[in-house]
Amino acid sequence: MKERYSCYDNDKMKSMYCIYLNKWLNGISYEYDYWHQYLATKGKKYQELQSFEEVTSYDKKFHFEEYALNENVKVLDVGCGPFSTIGTISDGFNVEVTAVDPLAYLYKFLRNKYEIKTKVVPEFGMVEVLNRSYKKNSFDIVHMRNALDHCCDPLYGIFNMLFVCKVGGKVILFHHQNEAEAAEYEGFHQWNLITANNEFVIWNHDLRINVNEELQDIVDVYIERHKPLDKVVLTKKRDFNLNTNDLDLIFYEVMIEFILKNIVKGSIKK
Repeated sequence: MKERYSCYDNDKMKSMYCIYLNKWLNGISYEYDYWHQYLATKGKKYQELQSFEEVTSYDKKFHFEEYALNENVKVLDVGCGPFSTIGTISDGFNVEVTAVDPLAYLYKFLRNKYEIKTKVVPEFGMVEVLNRSYKKNSFDIVHMRNALDHCCDPLYGIFNMLFVCKVGGKVILFHHQNEAEAAEYEGFHQWNLITANNEFVIWNHDLRINVNEELQDIVDVYIERHKPLDKVVLTKKRDFNLNTNDLDLIFYEVMIEFILKNIVKGSIKK
């Protein structure tokens, strides 16, 4: 495996980490307002691909049977929002879903406010530090839908998803093309994702990352271009050691402190 930040130097990485983390923290209110309005209007405020009833349903059909390694399937849904899209209903498989989101406590408040119950209840977790919560090779499938562009460090987030994924398992990513540009870098939108010529590229005005090149030794990349969401499937070919440094711990501690102070204690309210 290449160095964790082979695409840019360490000093630049440190500076960018601080900038993006600050932008992410400032974007929490934007994300909260979106979901608050969505639930308050039962989906009429923001038109989704699925109906309000489908989005908020207690359980959903499992749609990734083709990627199952055996009849007992363990799935990690990362950046799931208040409602995981990974269902557990399947005729041929026993599906166990773990859903994580850094705003899980806030989303719990909204679900309680609007009296919505779900079978899969999101727990606190961040893609950049999945290795601190889950062991290597824990999941058959790791899924992220329309959230990678929200990350402070999307490349390291991908490394973390692959780390907790089993060898032979899949990391499945769905995303809009160039979401940050379309959103004018508002709220959580800090990165653009594009797929072209069977290459997966992450970019913004500071950096351009060719994911195929960064991951060529440890994954096979499969891309399906669709509207509105493109699909990228990363098949883990072998184990690897995840490079970490002090920034990971700082990142994690800052987020925990912010969540506890501003969400659990209820300082963000509507």
